[in-house]
Amino acid sequence: MSKPTKDEFEELKKRVEKLEQQQTEPLKITRIEIDPSGLQELLTANNKLLREIVQTQTDHSERFDTLKVELRQEVEVISKAWIEALQENVDDIKAGIANLKATQSDHGEMLKEHTKHLGRIEATMATKGDISALKTTQDEHSATLKAQGQMLKEILALLKQRPGE
Repeated sequence: MSKPTKDEFEELKKRVEKLEQQQTEPLKITRIEIDPSGLQELLTANNKLLREIVQTQTDHSERFDTLKVELRQEVEVISKAWIEALQENVDDIKAGIANLKATQSDHGEMLKEHTKHLGRIEATMATKGDISALKTTQDEHSATLKAQGQMLKEILALLKQRPGE
């Protein structure tokens, strides 16, 4: 947009002055007449609408109160059922823990007994050295038995040779 020229500016200035001179004093209104019958009909219609709104509000308020009570009751029922189910689960868990403790206690006692038995077994169990010594002794006994068996055969043979005695 271009800037106004000096002439245009002066012209606008004159127009504003002229408008200011034309302005008159404000009028004072001393009385206003309104059609009372039209206003009465409007007020009656508005009152009717207000009564309908108040009645609707009352109906909605009563329904809302009923819904609140029903919802509260339903929440209480659901909460009780949920708490009872949760309590049953807690009771089951407690019973399971008690069983585990009893089982662990029993296992602890069994473990102690097994440890004692194992100690006795280890104390009486033969080692490789013991088995090797037994093998050597067995071999020696075996050799002795063979030698004694041979001697007995010789004695028997000698006894058979003496027929008359």
